[in-house]
Amino acid sequence: MKKRHKGKTCQVVAVGDILVDNLCWVNKIPISGGDEMITKSSRQSGGSAANTCVILNVMDIRCAFCGIIGNDEVGNQIISALKGIGADLRCLQQINGRTGYTVTMVEPCGERTMLSFRDSSAGALKLTEDISDAVREAQILYLSGYLLSQPVQVEFVFQLAQIARENGTIVMLDTSPIIGSIDRDVIIKMLSLTDVLMPNQQEMLEVAQALSEEEAVHRLLESVPSLVVKKGSTGSRIITRSDFDFYGLHPEARGIDCSAAAVPVKPLDTTGAGDSYNAGFIASFLTT
Repeated sequence: MKKRHKGKTCQVVAVGDILVDNLCWVNKIPISGGDEMITKSSRQSGGSAANTCVILNVMDIRCAFCGIIGNDEVGNQIISALKGIGADLRCLQQINGRTGYTVTMVEPCGERTMLSFRDSSAGALKLTEDISDAVREAQILYLSGYLLSQPVQVEFVFQLAQIARENGTIVMLDTSPIIGSIDRDVIIKMLSLTDVLMPNQQEMLEVAQALSEEEAVHRLLESVPSLVVKKGSTGSRIITRSDFDFYGLHPEARGIDCSAAAVPVKPLDTTGAGDSYNAGFIASFLTT
């Protein structure tokens, strides 16, 4: 079922964390108990799903963000910034608490090491009429795998995915780096509600409990009809089953297995690279 949109209805609902990223550039990651000088630092809004939402709105894809933010000063600053880019915030829930944050150490090669404190973002989300309506009208429900790490959020995620399924909204799941620590029963049920799984190579192996990429692809396609695999500097790959056409949006994409090389660049900071890729994929998916 292909949905038509007019006015201010959203095309995507992104659900996940909204945090503050504290970025610290270092020459190397210190050993346990060691010390290392920070050469440069900055602070910016972040959170995997929030990053994707921001980029989509900048690309003129109407995206609503669903998550929890604190009512502290930094939380109010982030809300003002999101309003400034026209993000749909009817699904954002602000509570009496602190906004979560990450401390990210960026090495000269561009790789980063992250320490996260989700704080308010880890709280229980309430299923409101605004959220249900947004999911029903959207073409894509984009879920962050971090949500599956908290029992108080898992049932909420399942409810949203079920609403999406009942209304022809495509469910896309970004697995996130912590997917290997998620309860196996939760993963199995989430896969049964997912239309497009978006892991990187390591995450794919962990979800599939496989030793090779091809073994993982074979196993996962038994549960999900489409895979979008992020392969870092070597590019990406999309595989779909022959019985899935994205609810009529892309019937030409049945039964494909396509790889695309990455454009060679020198990375300065890989923070949010996967989130940016996801936004680019979604934007292309909706506009092509």
